[in-house]
Amino acid sequence: MIFDALEILRSEINDYLTSLPELNVSGNSVVTMANVAKEDGSIDIPNNNLGLSLVNIEEERNVRDVQPHRINPDNSVSHLNPEIRLNLLVLFVAHFNDYKTSLQYISGLIRFFQKKSVFTQENSPSLLAGIEKLVVELQQLNFEQQNNLWAVLGAKYLPSVLYKVRTITIQEGQAKDQQIPITTIKI
Repeated sequence: MIFDALEILRSEINDYLTSLPELNVSGNSVVTMANVAKEDGSIDIPNNNLGLSLVNIEEERNVRDVQPHRINPDNSVSHLNPEIRLNLLVLFVAHFNDYKTSLQYISGLIRFFQKKSVFTQENSPSLLAGIEKLVVELQQLNFEQQNNLWAVLGAKYLPSVLYKVRTITIQEGQAKDQQIPITTIKI
């Protein structure tokens, strides 16, 4: 589910950036899903690409369903564990030989998410049936947080921007138990 959500974003960003005449994109793909750095500290994102990297997963607890249940075709009731809703922190890193080109790609990315920050089945037909909606929000990091992030990633800073992708819902769907529903109450 996580990979599928990120792949939809990667594909749509790639299509948008390749359509911008000022970027003069040559080739099919300019957005790559990859780690930021290899174990030796070198950049893992291919040269002349915009890298998409998952840097954190957090649980969205504000909208959690406490006691989900499902009514089955035989009118029995199945109790399920609550679904888990996840937010993904995604870092986009411009790895280009020319600094100006890096900034142009970051600008194009920001314009894309300004234009389209909500992904639904209606505006993104490739969105999987299990993903109801993705909402993308720009995240701000102060210098200390940015320094810490790049230190954890094990790389030298490159032009980048961080977005939060809300919400990926995970529900296995296996019932904890199955019971006959209460239809009458006798006092």
